[in-house]
Amino acid sequence: MKSEDVQAILDGIAARELPANVDLWSGIQKRLPGKKHLKMRRFVPRTRLGWVAMLLVVVLSGGIIVYAIDFAVRQVIQRDPGLDAAYLAKYGQVVNLTQTLGNFSVNVQWVYADANRLAIGYTATVRNEKRYNNLSPRAALTFEDGTVIRQYGGYGSAIAYTDNNTVGTNAFIDSFAQNPAKPASAQARLRFSVMLEAIDQDVIKANSTIDANGNTRTSGLIGPVVGPFRFDLTIGEAPQRTVAVAQSSEDKGIKVTLQQVRITPSQAIALLCFASPDPQIQEWSILATIDTPKQKVSPFQVLQSTSRTSTPGCYENRFTSALYDDLGDWTLTVTNLIGRYPDLPDSDPQKFYRVAGNWTFKFTVDATAKP
Repeated sequence: MKSEDVQAILDGIAARELPANVDLWSGIQKRLPGKKHLKMRRFVPRTRLGWVAMLLVVVLSGGIIVYAIDFAVRQVIQRDPGLDAAYLAKYGQVVNLTQTLGNFSVNVQWVYADANRLAIGYTATVRNEKRYNNLSPRAALTFEDGTVIRQYGGYGSAIAYTDNNTVGTNAFIDSFAQNPAKPASAQARLRFSVMLEAIDQDVIKANSTIDANGNTRTSGLIGPVVGPFRFDLTIGEAPQRTVAVAQSSEDKGIKVTLQQVRITPSQAIALLCFASPDPQIQEWSILATIDTPKQKVSPFQVLQSTSRTSTPGCYENRFTSALYDDLGDWTLTVTNLIGRYPDLPDSDPQKFYRVAGNWTFKFTVDATAKP
């Protein structure tokens, strides 16, 4: 295999969403007067390829919190506008919990929960091993009875080596979706687990082949796997505002109902319901904008995601934005409904069914809005 092929694989592993030529450090250095001697690290969003290891016990309790986390973890939190706002508002809890297996360790530094999601910020470190291309974790969060809390997103950094290339560290922030039917309340006992895979260029070479079209295919492991480790977790919860909207809007022959909007420091979730215009399609993505007295949020500015609820035809649309303090008159406008035919491959241009329209809802958010 050509070295360029291996490098292409590694580039794909290391980079997600943030171009490699973006220079984050000039702005950071300006915010750190008198620290010019610090060696800054370049961070890019992380991928999720394999499995990692650790056990953790976290108790989120009340009282005064001293906020101090590693620069690396702070940077990945900043990639998520809603979590960044929650951190700056001093929601969540800073912790310092480390588990080590051999030459690998995981350090949990920040844990956050609200009515919409839970998030955990941590680092993964390898010491005195060969130089790996990345450390790739897969995390899981469950209730004591084993019920899974769905992970739906996260960010991470590329591995950064220090101490004469003997210590390599990645930072991560993982998000998990609250289930309204079984929310993780302030007294819920949870279990957090992670597995870690060290991405090894030599293993990738050994497990890769080139097909008839010249494409590189990799099968099997891409490096050593460590773990799992599991720890019990008790969480506290940030505040929320819930607005019962119960409005309907019709366009293109489709009536969409906005049932409610649930707003927390880290994101807003709109509960939207409509009958599918094609009975074959039950999986839909919803693109929408939100106008508040302070800002306009669109799909092109901030990450949105849609998930089905237990009620047929109803979907939760997440806006990963800092909207909790935006009180006053809001306008939510649905602009696109995008369905997926279940029996067609993603490569088929007929896979997606798109309806563009204008479904508009107006409502007021005030400080008295409660669950």
